[in-house]
Amino acid sequence: SKLFRNNGHGNFTDVTATLAPELQKLGMVTDAQWVDLDGNGKNALVVVGDWMPVTILKYVNGKLQKTAEITNSSGWWNCLSVADLNADGKPDLIAGNNGSNSKIGADINHPAKLYVADFDDNGQSETIPVYYKTDGKPYIFNLHDDLLKQLPYLKKKILRYDAYAGKPVDAVFTPEELAKAAVLTVNQTQTCVFYNQGKGDFKMQPLPVQAQLSPVFGILVTDVNQDKIPDLVLGGNFYGLKPEVGRYDASYGTTFLGNPQHRFTYVPPAVSGIFIKGEVRDIQSIKTKTGTSIVIARNNDALQIFNLAKK
Repeated sequence: SKLFRNNGHGNFTDVTATLAPELQKLGMVTDAQWVDLDGNGKNALVVVGDWMPVTILKYVNGKLQKTAEITNSSGWWNCLSVADLNADGKPDLIAGNNGSNSKIGADINHPAKLYVADFDDNGQSETIPVYYKTDGKPYIFNLHDDLLKQLPYLKKKILRYDAYAGKPVDAVFTPEELAKAAVLTVNQTQTCVFYNQGKGDFKMQPLPVQAQLSPVFGILVTDVNQDKIPDLVLGGNFYGLKPEVGRYDASYGTTFLGNPQHRFTYVPPAVSGIFIKGEVRDIQSIKTKTGTSIVIARNNDALQIFNLAKK
């Protein structure tokens, strides 16, 4: 990631090394938002990404530095939105995650892991994804043939399919091999709201189950029913997966109406009128002469537009 300084004349200078060196190794960033979290007139940079916690950077002594990571928030985050959802005057965060409808699950006690190391000493790093099954043991996600294609030396140990089946990761790799690896973790897969409690504290609240059926890549905070309470429109899906995983395509757009108790109620597409097919990658609203329209951007498809009805 980079930080560019605008000189006010349309020119940008890369100042990452001097003003924000931590950005260079922050992780696999997918989205970021500038937001005044503390109400002091100073923006912080909130960053999300793959195999990353929700991370906050602030200016300290003239440099943008990582000052906090939200506890137990490491996920496969795709997008980030900011809005005051509970009308307390403090900006809250809404982050789109991979969801719960996946072969790979993760939680605090059973995190998904990614071991990164040069396991075969050929000068190139390999990545070994690991997840827990219902027996409480961590298993390698890769299929037998794929693993041996990348690491042929393992044929001495797991040449046959039955030698690999049912073996946890520590039965395939030695403790020494695992110890030398860098380890990334995920302990939260659900799309969540992070309520700003002030003083740098956030309360993480997963959205209802309908938000967890597919990865979320687009989040719009708007007022669908025009009751002056924030509502949410989510979109996502991801098709670029291997056959043994299957497409993540269970979302047809997800609408939640907010209520005075600051909770969200799911409204199905047949009721909301917002029915979205495809791989959503962004959702925005625009003002027109006739009202507000919701614009949906999709991979390899046309823009989709919904006009909000006036009361």
